[in-house]
Amino acid sequence: MWTVLFGLAAALCAPVAAAGSDEESIPRQVIAADISTIGRSDFDSTNGWGARQSVLEGNISFLQRNPVSGGPWYWGCGARSDIFSFSNHGTYPLNHLQDYAGQFSLEYFVKSQPAASLTLYPGFYYENTPTLSAWDVPFELVSGIPISSSIAGVIGVNWGRFYYLPVPIAGFSWTVNPKVRVDLVYPNPSLVVELKKNLEARISGELIGSGYRTDDIPGKSHVEYFEYRVGAHLATKLKPGLKLEVGAGYCVDRTFEFLPDRLTSRTDGAPFAHIGLEWAR
Repeated sequence: MWTVLFGLAAALCAPVAAAGSDEESIPRQVIAADISTIGRSDFDSTNGWGARQSVLEGNISFLQRNPVSGGPWYWGCGARSDIFSFSNHGTYPLNHLQDYAGQFSLEYFVKSQPAASLTLYPGFYYENTPTLSAWDVPFELVSGIPISSSIAGVIGVNWGRFYYLPVPIAGFSWTVNPKVRVDLVYPNPSLVVELKKNLEARISGELIGSGYRTDDIPGKSHVEYFEYRVGAHLATKLKPGLKLEVGAGYCVDRTFEFLPDRLTSRTDGAPFAHIGLEWAR
């Protein structure tokens, strides 16, 4: 299914030549893939399932950017997929959550840096069976608000049909100097430091997950799954356009909220490890 999805995206999104010196640093094609693993942890005792669970997660995405009249506006199209595979030791009713979706964006850049964006992710978000009832169009709308030459406000929202509530995005981004940036932004704060030309370090919190249609759990037509990780990451350029990132840390909380009945179950924390590749040109 990945082959069909990304083949269609590449055929629909023909490359467009870059224009202007600032525009040349804006990647027109971005392909990324990563895999994460989270160690085994116990569920809380309130749901009666009495289970332990570990997680293996895989993600792959493709985006082709095209300038609108030479920029600074860009429209993009592509595809992405997330798969969560749960290894249960007990009676927990979910083994998989997955999505296969398109990716359509409108972005505004200032001096090769993204300043505002609207991204839609139309696709199927489901447990095991991709029926029409699993169709959703989650979206993310984010905008920067200039405050000074080094500080900008950030405001936005992330929402989808299978979410109970929208996820707000808000905070401040401070470029301390050309090598250090502090993003005090909910839900993904970070400290980014350029250690040397081809090596970058990042300490961050990350909210990962989405809403999904479930198959046959009585009274629970869909589930909102989110996990929150805190960790350190190193990214290095292996060659022009190719970046490797490795990271590790602690997954503080994993939450399943079954809807519409709002039955919530959480796990204890557990360590995680992550590795990813990104190719951009």
